[in-house]
Amino acid sequence: MMLRSVCLCLLLSLPLIALSRPASTGQCGDPATLISAIQGSGSTSPLIHQTVAVEAVVVGDFQQENQLRGFYLQEETRDHDNSALTSEGVFVFAKTAIGDVSIGDRVRVTGNVSEFFGLTQINRVADIQICANAIKLKPTPLQFPLTHIDILEAFEGMLITLPQTMVVSEHVNLGRYHEVVLATERLWQPTQRASPGAAALALQAANNLKRIILDNGSRQKYPKNIRYPAPQLTAFNSLRGGDTVAGVTGILSYGINAYRIHPTRPPQFITSNKRPLIPSIPPSSNLTIASFNLANYFNGNGRGGGFPNVRGADSL
Repeated sequence: MMLRSVCLCLLLSLPLIALSRPASTGQCGDPATLISAIQGSGSTSPLIHQTVAVEAVVVGDFQQENQLRGFYLQEETRDHDNSALTSEGVFVFAKTAIGDVSIGDRVRVTGNVSEFFGLTQINRVADIQICANAIKLKPTPLQFPLTHIDILEAFEGMLITLPQTMVVSEHVNLGRYHEVVLATERLWQPTQRASPGAAALALQAANNLKRIILDNGSRQKYPKNIRYPAPQLTAFNSLRGGDTVAGVTGILSYGINAYRIHPTRPPQFITSNKRPLIPSIPPSSNLTIASFNLANYFNGNGRGGGFPNVRGADSL
């Protein structure tokens, strides 16, 4: 009887040992690493490959399999370091299976600091504790054009808002990646306005200060339902260059070599550039319409060689 009791005690103790938190995790309210210390004042984290415990508020939740598979944390105002060079937000790579969170939760996360193609993040998460709920953080206003492209690093991972009206300047990746380029105005290709070389490069640099990518918090290619413009892109609810949007609010993040905004509330586009009506053509007119695909207009094979080439013309 005594032996059976000892065995039962051992069996009951095993799950408790397995479920106990790592000693370095701590409890809600214990000292934690500030996100500003993780982000640092440069483009990469000074704490890379180190294990940290962070306690901050969830401002963006994209944990689902078809999303970014993680969430964004931001420090409350009382924990800011008041430096214009360091961000108060960071991405946590953690799916719902590791720990489900909601926007407004104050959570304590223990994991490893890493850089994922230019984005500072916390991965290999060992523990997530929910410490409080329903905490609201105000988005930080971000005005365009920027004074310098590098200032966006100081807002990486943070909840931001664009207080101005932005214009749809490009939507070539709308159907493929659910991306729209927003800018202060419709931007021309530099060589449409300036000669190739220094003048065109200067115009491109100026354009870069006026634009930002509006993303959708997803990794999917060719999404079935495209939500821009709301409720869904269709032939009769299209998004045209020159249309506008105001009050875009979301997380400023980095990926695929560019800064981008993942909205935390649906952006409301305004049809500011309506499609022209079908023109009226008099019966006596003599009108011919022609088109040419400049995407494959190569001067030779594009590598200094001559004709023919795979995608371009066969001859001069």
